[in-house]
Amino acid sequence: MKLSLHKVQMPMRRVVKAVHESVAIRHTVVIELLGAGQTFWSEAPGFFTNQYMPESHDQLWHVWNESGPSILDAFSQDRVPELCRQLSTQPLFRFSIEVLLCQWEAFQQQRSLGAYLGIHDRKVSGSAMVGIYSSPDDYLDHFNEIEFMGYRGVKLKVTPSSVSVIAEIIDDACQRFDHVCLDANGSFDLMTLPRLQQMPHTVLIEQPVFDQNQLFDFIDHGSHTVLLDEIIQSEGDLDAFLDRPVGVMLKPVRCGGLKATMAMINACRNRQLDCGLSGYLDSGIGRYFQWVLAQNNRLTLRPDFVWSDYYFESDVCLIKPELSLADPFPKVKRDWFAETVTFTV
Repeated sequence: MKLSLHKVQMPMRRVVKAVHESVAIRHTVVIELLGAGQTFWSEAPGFFTNQYMPESHDQLWHVWNESGPSILDAFSQDRVPELCRQLSTQPLFRFSIEVLLCQWEAFQQQRSLGAYLGIHDRKVSGSAMVGIYSSPDDYLDHFNEIEFMGYRGVKLKVTPSSVSVIAEIIDDACQRFDHVCLDANGSFDLMTLPRLQQMPHTVLIEQPVFDQNQLFDFIDHGSHTVLLDEIIQSEGDLDAFLDRPVGVMLKPVRCGGLKATMAMINACRNRQLDCGLSGYLDSGIGRYFQWVLAQNNRLTLRPDFVWSDYYFESDVCLIKPELSLADPFPKVKRDWFAETVTFTV
């Protein structure tokens, strides 16, 4: 067996400015496992800062280089599930290993990844994420591009300092798109929350604040549908929101793997909570697994999902609307591999 780690650097079509970081070039770690004559792919899409998740790009590159030989041994000795159980505090690292494990087990069972996960082809109607801009014209220009690309939903990043600009273009967004969400990444507080309450009632508000009491008050006394993201870390976290009008957006990298995400989807369904899927500015490799999961028929909210040509002029592999679960994994282009480390067993 052979394990290769690839550093990837892909220029963005547009700079994405969010609460924690601005991204002009997407740096990520792509993992390639060769075994039994087959190639399996995964991604560890950490960001440079650790303000959103503790696992940064540099940390993930380091831990994969340090753990590569032991991970390869675990695959050769069928000990990967045991290894994953030890990584509950490192969900992104665990995700990047568990993705390989799912493909490996599906291959051994002679099944597609979709069949292995119990997922069948269905159309994915995504929502295009829009970063923070300083002027209304920049938003309107981006809206034109999004409409041209065929998206009918948008998720706008918002902070207390950008909400006044958002207020100038929000009516336009609601007229153009079927689905409009403002994603605050917990950046608001008791003093600034009223600014979000002034938004049109049809707009969804994602994770406006982290403080649970302030969040409950916003949910119980406001008129917006609230989506939860960062505050949900485990199935038990869902119980605090039973009988409240909320939805849950799940990131597979936060859940810690494909099976863990499926378990969270089922946990939401069992609690009668709407849920959807969200990405992590993944390359086409990570985007492929998000696309597979987005076809789960238990998801009831529009996924925050875009095709490969939305963020990147050229992706590591192209995830396009004509893709089917029965197709082989899309061809991976090695043009963007900036550095490679290989282990063998």
